[in-house]
Amino acid sequence: MANLQGEDLAKVHSFRFTPAGKAERQQQVHEANIRLVHDPEGRLRLTLWIKTTRPGETSDDRGVEGWDAPVIIAFASAPLDLPAGDFGAITVADALPADYWGERFLYYWDHEDFAQASMTIAGTGDRRDITLEARCTAGNAVAFEASFSE
Repeated sequence: MANLQGEDLAKVHSFRFTPAGKAERQQQVHEANIRLVHDPEGRLRLTLWIKTTRPGETSDDRGVEGWDAPVIIAFASAPLDLPAGDFGAITVADALPADYWGERFLYYWDHEDFAQASMTIAGTGDRRDITLEARCTAGNAVAFEASFSE
């Protein structure tokens, strides 16, 4: 599998973040790396690295009055059994152990575990579309839609 980083290969279409007790907001995406990789045993895994901030901010703005921490998703799935070519939406969470989501996938001021998550992946040709909705143990919530090519 190729490194799937770049504007033409990995694209986050929307990234919504709801801090605990506050209103939902769209985040600005600064980095996105989404790949399907084979582990040393040859099993297929999905890896995600998405770094976002409030619109107009960067992670370098630390210390500026009103600055808010970036929201980062870092995810490496358990082995997946995905078909090649075209396939309808598969709920990836169903393919993972029940306790798998408690692995500190989200960073916002501190690492957080997902208390509840639902992720799907669908395929058309070599394009893969991903959706994720998750709520963290700290009460923050995140949702995004992304696509990448193999």
